[in-house]
Amino acid sequence: LITGGVQTMDCGVDRCLSYYLEPMIIISPFCKNAMTLKLKGVTNAPGEISVDAIKATWLPVYNKFVLNDEKLQLQINARGLKPAGGGCVTFSAPVVRTLRPVQREKQGKISKIRGQAYVTKVTPSLAYRMIDAAKKMLHVCIIFSSPGYGLFLTAETTEGIVYHGEAISKPKGEIGDPVVAEDVGTNAATALLEEIYRGGCLDASAQILACSFMALGQKDVSRFLFGPLTVYSVHALRHLKAFFEIQFKLEEWRNIQKAKDADEDEQVMRLGSENKALVTAMGIGFSNLNKNVL
Repeated sequence: LITGGVQTMDCGVDRCLSYYLEPMIIISPFCKNAMTLKLKGVTNAPGEISVDAIKATWLPVYNKFVLNDEKLQLQINARGLKPAGGGCVTFSAPVVRTLRPVQREKQGKISKIRGQAYVTKVTPSLAYRMIDAAKKMLHVCIIFSSPGYGLFLTAETTEGIVYHGEAISKPKGEIGDPVVAEDVGTNAATALLEEIYRGGCLDASAQILACSFMALGQKDVSRFLFGPLTVYSVHALRHLKAFFEIQFKLEEWRNIQKAKDADEDEQVMRLGSENKALVTAMGIGFSNLNKNVL
């Protein structure tokens, strides 16, 4: 029985808060009561997906499977960096009886790019330097406890797909040369461009969320176009097969495109990587019997 309700947790400073948010988001629709979770710790860390990325890329995927998304929210109350932490986020989500099947195969074209630069206990001019460095690369194509700075970028397609790229300075006290603001901006822009090239109908970080919801959905076919599968997603598919005995059908996107008319070849060449996978699954029909009935 997953109770849900209002919970508060101090997550320490070893891992970013996104590490704890990922499983909470996956199980949140199946609680007895609507979940309101307050987490304290590190919001942004090098080498880890940030809470900004979870908010920008995971919640849109969540919305596709859950009809009642009125209470779905991820609020960043305070930003905290390593080594001291001090960040705080609040995640709230509705409960549902079942998840709906999703058909998502068209990724669309990039229509806009947005960004968010942040600095903590350092000169604000670093934010402008990061922004300028990111713009130079992208124009070619289209209360805190620890000091630091970072840049978070998102790109949205005409179909509402959101990709992200981010970079952050080294934590205070870490061995090695410091990362200058221009490098942070360039690294964030590079990460965004790589994610755009990977393509698919969701950000690579949200593949595990889509796989989990496809498996737990109604006994109907769900179909999602993924970019190249990440190692994390491959292991997730194996775990889902072990726990729920569900088989996912993986089709190479390039083979599907070859079967289409030759007139579309020019458009295909503009959709980035050909190593995409069309993922299809029949949900197990999981029903949330814990949900309170009014």
